[in-house]
Amino acid sequence: MIQAIAYIRVFASERSLAGPGLQAQREILENFAAAGGFHVVREYIEVERGTGADRMQGRSALIRALKRAHWLDLPVLVAGLDAVARDTVTLAEIMTRGVRLVVAGGEPFELLPYTGSLSAPADTAAPVRRRGNPQIAAARRQAAVVLAGQAQEHAKAVEPYIREAREAGLGSFRRIADHLAARGVPTARGGTWSAKQVSNIIARLEPMLHRFLESDGRLRALPRNRQARGEVLRYLAAKFDAEASYAEGDVNALIRNWHSFGDHSLLRRELVEAGLLKRTRDGSKYWIEG
Repeated sequence: MIQAIAYIRVFASERSLAGPGLQAQREILENFAAAGGFHVVREYIEVERGTGADRMQGRSALIRALKRAHWLDLPVLVAGLDAVARDTVTLAEIMTRGVRLVVAGGEPFELLPYTGSLSAPADTAAPVRRRGNPQIAAARRQAAVVLAGQAQEHAKAVEPYIREAREAGLGSFRRIADHLAARGVPTARGGTWSAKQVSNIIARLEPMLHRFLESDGRLRALPRNRQARGEVLRYLAAKFDAEASYAEGDVNALIRNWHSFGDHSLLRRELVEAGLLKRTRDGSKYWIEG
């Protein structure tokens, strides 16, 4: 069996934290170890009070776990990546400590240590003064890729619930956040859903559309770019009930509710020309093509 060290991080003051607690993390690690042929020889538990900075300073259990793992050349098992780091600076620092990190929760993966030298080689023939350390900068870039992948994975998991909220007529980031909380959807870092978190997720899922949304879900502008315009118009068309027909006044009222730049006629015309909104020849009835 492969010997390994386990590291668990819990927050003592956040009893409602939407993330695995001590026992849940331990079960994830035990199940993973049993299935993967690992034998945990030492367990380190970090108990934190609050959700402050993620830096290594003050995280004595993590420091001891990394030192022991490096000394014994053992991997460190964690239930989730955010147990060790939630920012690129901390993750990059961990990656330069020569320890394999095995993330057991969700879809398990390994984060290999950054093997570059931590000191830039001296060039006596042509000395050049450089600020910073290119090796650590490279580790930070690699860490950023890992964290971005985790954020994208979480955004995709939340996407069906955002779609559900929109279909229920909830457009603002704040109201979508309340819907996610009511449905028990966990945030990426634990804690309470906020409008900013929803905005960040929509920016990952729909980066083009996000640029043209107010925080209350209304359109702030009609883009000139053809692709972006199509995405904005499809977003607006989704606000209509596919089972209903509308008089022109009702169409105008609905469009007014979902944009902030004061040109409902332009948006109505664009929806019709894009084939997203159908109407009779005399304009007395409008409907969405099902």
